[in-house]
Amino acid sequence: MFSQNPFITPYLYIVLIPAILCFTAIIGEFIWHAHKEEQRKKSLMRIASWFVISYILLISAFAGKDISFMLLVVVVGIALLEIRTMSNQTITYFVASVFCAASTLGVGVYFNQYMGSVLLLYGIVASVCMLTDQTEKRFHNAGVFLFSMIWIPFTLVYFIFIVNQAQGLEILLLVYYIATWSDIVPFYFAKACSKYKWFNTRKIAPHINKEKTYVGALGNIIGAVLAAAVILALLPNLKIKAPFFLALLLGIVGSLGDLIGSMVKRSFGYKESGSLFPGMGGIIDRIDSSTLIVVVMYYWIVLF
Repeated sequence: MFSQNPFITPYLYIVLIPAILCFTAIIGEFIWHAHKEEQRKKSLMRIASWFVISYILLISAFAGKDISFMLLVVVVGIALLEIRTMSNQTITYFVASVFCAASTLGVGVYFNQYMGSVLLLYGIVASVCMLTDQTEKRFHNAGVFLFSMIWIPFTLVYFIFIVNQAQGLEILLLVYYIATWSDIVPFYFAKACSKYKWFNTRKIAPHINKEKTYVGALGNIIGAVLAAAVILALLPNLKIKAPFFLALLLGIVGSLGDLIGSMVKRSFGYKESGSLFPGMGGIIDRIDSSTLIVVVMYYWIVLF
């Protein structure tokens, strides 16, 4: 458990709150100088959603493993619902997805040494679903099922693996904030660089996401480094090798995860996966970068 709980020590007030206030003040500059009322409203909704998400993650991480696991179950369940909506998934594949996701989380908690068998389970269930699928899109439907299983529950179960490590809850908090800040900072960093057209208009993968620029990718990295700085100041006893190099790596990985999320949504003809968070989309819009960040973080702490 935590050696120093920020709810009963000065760290929360000395480090976290000023950092959030400064960050909000910077964002406020862009909000109140926006020329369009609609843009200002959207920015305010985005900030409000970000605050809600951040404090939910903060509370869940410090509340213990059980609360964090329950939050993970809810996130995976909503993500599967969003995939079903976007892909027009049949009830057969959706039930199979729920079964496989529950099996993945169960194995991750109680029998993590057998995680490789979960991939075999995915293949068997996909084969059975294909045999019962009477449409001409049976291979497409099975492909969506297999990808969604590996992309959502199989990667997110690494949150459980991290919690079971030494200082697991502290590391989990670091992952939460790196994922959150590397997701929101690019939006405003791109605005700050908007006058540099030659720099801000260069797209990374325009065939996947026309809005994703190299400036945004740089914002991912900046957000990850800022988040790491705040959490390391908040939890000075947290032991991680080369934390700022790790933050740099996770910023790059998070940007890649964001592109994968965009590819999935565009493939189904959606710009956002849902409307759960006003101004920020659905659950998948919030966790797409985390799917890779959490895997890289786990192997970093295990190998180094």
